[in-house]
Parts: sequence; structure tokens; C-alpha cells
Amino acid sequence: MREVECMDEAYDPTCGRGNLLAIFPVDCRKYGQEIDESALAEARERLTNFEGVLGNTLTNPAFMDRRFKSIVANYPFSVKWEPQKDERFAELPTLPPPSKADWAFIAHCYYMLADGGTASILCFPGVLYRGNREQAVREWFVKNKTIRKVISFEGGFFEDTNIATALLVLQKGVVNDTILFTDHESGLEREVPVDEVLKNDGNLSVNVYVSPKPKPKEEADPWLLELNCRHVMKEKLRKDIAQSQMVCLLEGWKLDTFLDELQTVIDKFRSDKTKK
Repeated sequence: MREVECMDEAYDPTCGRGNLLAIFPVDCRKYGQEIDESALAEARERLTNFEGVLGNTLTNPAFMDRRFKSIVANYPFSVKWEPQKDERFAELPTLPPPSKADWAFIAHCYYMLADGGTASILCFPGVLYRGNREQAVREWFVKNKTIRKVISFEGGFFEDTNIATALLVLQKGVVNDTILFTDHESGLEREVPVDEVLKNDGNLSVNVYVSPKPKPKEEADPWLLELNCRHVMKEKLRKDIAQSQMVCLLEGWKLDTFLDELQTVIDKFRSDKTKK
């Protein structure tokens, strides 16, 4: 994977095996936390200049005395959590729901940003439009003009998942009066004023603001369709006759009478054709 620029240090709150931190240069100091001990051990072997901590980022966050200019995250989508009110969530209008921790991870990333820093967070698309508590938290981020980009990725784009995903890019200490929405599959994008997003109840779904043109439908060839239907019909008839033949052999019955009946049906169609 191509290396990206690093502001001396980079942080991943759910680093797993270090896939995202691996995109940073060797001389970039890397920090990560991971709840899976085996995954963290692999990250430690794989990454240079890496400091990893085992633990649950939401309940026992590490590196709370640091702030980072570069944050990347691919947190576990829509997992349950036990909401806790601490400094990371103090400014939010409400806590994310216990059934879905997505915005808790996102808020954690934003809290850990240094001024002028950027967090790039891979998300489940539902976080962009779901209502209730998640909507209230999402609108807070929009109103505070912290969101720089939202990019939608089609299913299968990333190796480890076949579902559609979204990349949410946050900035701290930078006022973003517009949000850049990008549809990766079509390549279309649009810069949308924050006020327009708020009028849509803070909905961050890319397809609300970017509408790819539908692909033109290919004209079907009626004759090819007919030939295909006839082929399917013949294959079915052949299999049905073979099945009946097998039953006749097992039971000692004659098949000829049935074949004669089928031939009568065919002859009827030939006779009707000659009359027209």
C-alpha cells in the first residue's frame, strides 16, 4: 500500500494487526491500541517505531495525555458498548446508544486529534443517516464544522469486507464551511455547504448529495431471448422424459405411450401451422 505523509506521529485506536498504520513511513512514530492480544502481537512484529497497548479503547483508553496530527481507524462496526460520560464525550449533546458504539469511536478519534490534525475513519454507512441519538451526535459534528470529507466505497473495494463502507474525514482546529462528498465508484463529487447538510437533518449519505447517472440499459435482442427460452424448455423436457423413463424401467411400465402423446402435441402444432 502506498505510504502517506505523517506529522511525526500517527495513532490508530483500534489498530488490529497494524494494516492502517503500515501505510505510514518507517520514521513515523506509531501508536495503537487493540483489544485482541494476538492481533496486537502481530502488529508489534510487523511495525517499526510502534508502541501498542492492549485494552478496550472505549472503556480504558491509552495515550490520553497525547494528541495526534494523524489518526486512522477502522473500528469494529456497530458493536455494543456501555456508555460512560468522560472528557471525550463531554461536549456531545448525548451519548451514542448502547447498541451501537460507532459514534463513540468517532468521538474518541476527534478528541485525540491535535489542532490542525486530521482523522480518517472507515465507517459503516449506517452512521451517516441513522436517527435518534446517533443523529443528535452527528448533527453536533456537522454544526461544529469538523467534517471535511465523506467518501462512499462500493462493496468489495476493501479486501477484508464485501459490504459498502464510508470514509469520514474529520479535522480539528479548522473550520469547514463545506463538506466534500465523493462517490468513489462513479468518481463524482460535490462540495456541499454545511447549512444544506443541516437542512437534511445532518444526513451525511453521499447519495443524498451526489447522484451518479444510471447506466444505460442494453437493448435486448428478442430473437436471442427466444432461442434461450427454447433451449431451457428443451433441456427441461429432456430431463423430465429421462426421469419418466427411469420410473418406467423400475416399475416395468412402457414409455412408448407417453412418447406418442407428446408427439401428438407436437403434431398438433405442426397441423395448426399448415392451416394458417
